[in-house]
Formats: sequence, structure tokens, C-alpha cells
Amino acid sequence: MKESPREQDSPGESISIQKDSSILKVHICGEVNDPGVYEVEKGSRIIDLIDIGGGQTEGACLDALNLAQKVSDGQRVYIPSEEEVFSGSYLEDTDPVGSLLGDNGYNMVININTAASKRLEELPGIGPVTAGNIIEYREKYGLFENKEQLMDVNGIGPKKFEKIRDLIDI
Repeated sequence: MKESPREQDSPGESISIQKDSSILKVHICGEVNDPGVYEVEKGSRIIDLIDIGGGQTEGACLDALNLAQKVSDGQRVYIPSEEEVFSGSYLEDTDPVGSLLGDNGYNMVININTAASKRLEELPGIGPVTAGNIIEYREKYGLFENKEQLMDVNGIGPKKFEKIRDLIDI
């Protein structure tokens, strides 16, 4: 059996080390005991990230989140407090860019990886059924890796995608 480069001890051989694409960097903040940027394995879920971040604080409202959602590289996960959720000051999609209105009257950018159903319904041509399909798709297959992947969702074809391409982000 041939040895892997790591197992060979020949001094003249070079060992190439590639960046591990199975490691993601994710930011967790809010009602978590040790907020920060953490490295997690691809396929990790929000509940795993909360554990790595020292667990939730006493005032955290985990019911506001989909704890089974897979995380993606560069994602920011905000854990709201019960007070924020019950007062209505916390929205599931807290991306400040997404709250700006564009010239066309639609929100300029909606993150399709984090937006709640109501937020997705703000996109032209996206109703409750299609918004539900988007959420179901990302829960089943993980977060979208590019905008074009949205066309894999039932109810979104090339024409509908072209209408929303500039209004979405990942």
C-alpha cells in the first residue's frame, strides 16, 4: 500500500498542504456567552455554533431561530434576547442592508440564506408558496452557494430569477 505524503519521511520530498475546504468561519453574536468568529466543520448547524460559543445566555430566545439550519462560510448568526423578540424589535432577517428601499420600491438586497418567509415575499413574483419552497430547499440542501442556485427551487425559473437577481444576495 502506498503511503500518503504525510506518512513519508524522505527528506527530499515536498509535502503540499492545501487549505481545508471543509472548515468554515462563522460569526456568532448577541445572547451567547462567548461571542466571536469560530471555525466549524462544513455541515455544522446553528445549534453547534451556539455550543461552540459557550452556550446561550439566560435571556436568549432560541425559539426565534432555526437551530437546525446549516451555517455557511462568512455567515453572521445573531442570537436575540427574549425581550427583543417579544417587543418586536428583532426581525429574523436583521441584515441592515436589506432594510433600505431601492428606487423600484423593493428592498434593495434580501439575503436568501437568512430571510424569513415574509421577507422573501417582498420580492416580485414570490408569494407564500414559493417563499416556503425557498426555505424548504435551504433546510434540505443547505445554504445557497450562489444566486443562480435559486433556480433549482420549485417555482423559480429563468424569467422570475432575472426579475429578482439584483434584489437578492447570499
